[in-house]
Amino acid sequence: MKRSKPLCIAHRGGHAGDFKKENSLAAIKNSLTQGAQAFEIDVWLVDNELIVFHDRRLSRFTNNDKKITDCTVAELKQQADTHGFEVPTLLEIMELINGQALLNIELKGPGCATAVCQLLQQRVNAGANVPKDFVVSSFDQPQLVYCLNHFPELPRGLLICGIPADLAHQAEQLRCQFLGFSLEFISQALIDDCHKKGINAWVYTVNQADDFAQLADMGVDGIFTDYPSKFIG
Repeated sequence: MKRSKPLCIAHRGGHAGDFKKENSLAAIKNSLTQGAQAFEIDVWLVDNELIVFHDRRLSRFTNNDKKITDCTVAELKQQADTHGFEVPTLLEIMELINGQALLNIELKGPGCATAVCQLLQQRVNAGANVPKDFVVSSFDQPQLVYCLNHFPELPRGLLICGIPADLAHQAEQLRCQFLGFSLEFISQALIDDCHKKGINAWVYTVNQADDFAQLADMGVDGIFTDYPSKFIG
């Protein structure tokens, strides 16, 4: 039986290998023009603002090793302007996508779940979005529990690195729509258990055509990629 093609999720906005474009409005605009139907971004709560950035520290982008949670938003913006990268807010990215594609919001730092749920509920209550425009994901299970308890209509995804002995059981307990796991730990048993439990199997990070073909043959439902143009269409 021929399997359907996995959903292509533009990882960190689909930066195409330019790390300074990670999680940027520029990358998302470009991926949208290419026809991207889903995006993944990383969110931290910084200075009471939901900032979109991947790393815990600034060191990969600057000569500053400071943790981003110890920065102010003004300091982050100044560093971004000086070193040529972006630190958009979650709201800016939501307004840019404007329901044109699925937005996967990875909760990175502590305290994100509360602020993200509040912002998304405001958008839904205002009629700007519906819950299925989004999916929140995290390696941090307590944050997913918070989302389940306070905004149960909001889709969730559990991220893991490795193959759990109980396979997709944790994702089932959290009532997740997807289980995201690493390309380094692909497992037919895990994929099959996801499907048995009604959970989508998504894999990160897939940048090579032979890996994509293998995962499609295994029945994976979605792939995160830095190069969405390779796999869209």
